[in-house]
Amino acid sequence: MTGLCACVLLVLQADWPAMQAANDYIHHLRATPEQAESERRFPEWMWNNQCMADFYEWCKRREPDETPQVRSPRCQSGRPKIHPMR
Repeated sequence: MTGLCACVLLVLQADWPAMQAANDYIHHLRATPEQAESERRFPEWMWNNQCMADFYEWCKRREPDETPQVRSPRCQSGRPKIHPMR
């Protein structure tokens, strides 16, 4: 340990479904952090950019007990029904 505290939860002011897809990717539950084109509700520069891709890869490289959960407040999604968080 380098003396830094490991984060276990990061809550980002972001689109909920996009962060769920990213979280699933970080935790090896899907092959890509990106949503299907039909599910994207925000411009690519907001959440599907190189900065975020680098961040997801950094999270994915953490030790299992240091891999953070990446979430967004549920209120960010305009969808009427959302599956529960995994």
